[in-house]
Amino acid sequence: MKKTNYVISAALVVVGVGIFLFSLYTASLVGLRRQLGIVGGDLAQSVDVNRLYRGLVEVGTMPSCDYWKSIMPVPRYIFAKPLEKLQLGRELSSRRVNCSLTYLLAGNSERGVYTMLKALRYDLAGGQIMNELMKENKEHCGLLLTNATYGMVETYLESVEGNARGIIEREYQEIMRVNRQNAEVCGL
Repeated sequence: MKKTNYVISAALVVVGVGIFLFSLYTASLVGLRRQLGIVGGDLAQSVDVNRLYRGLVEVGTMPSCDYWKSIMPVPRYIFAKPLEKLQLGRELSSRRVNCSLTYLLAGNSERGVYTMLKALRYDLAGGQIMNELMKENKEHCGLLLTNATYGMVETYLESVEGNARGIIEREYQEIMRVNRQNAEVCGL
């Protein structure tokens, strides 16, 4: 009887902690979205879905989103060593860019912009990881590559205006700056 009560109590504590963490995560997302200016408002009007669609056709890529595959590697990413973190970050970025564009094409502008920002943050972190790896050993220069989704990001930038553009454009320019620095270190 005591063991059963202990198991039930432990299960309730785990459920309570899970609900608390989910609530905290959700509240932080809402706060970040407000801070960035991407909550509601004119965000839907700042995305030209037709232009985005035509641009993606020109790039030759139609995005598809598997939400679970775009979040499942996150715990591994958090605890990964630099080389694995670089690989997982590229994978997460690519999946999130695809999800972002899928959300935007479906009319969910707020979620699309936020997901694009998260995708680019993985790329920025990857560039910083590359910089550290190359300081240790120049042989890591072989890992330099341009993300295959950058064409889609540029199509996104051509299809939006206002906050939806400004936030992503600043992040993208920072990634390009870090990538140029890394290429210079490698003599490219």
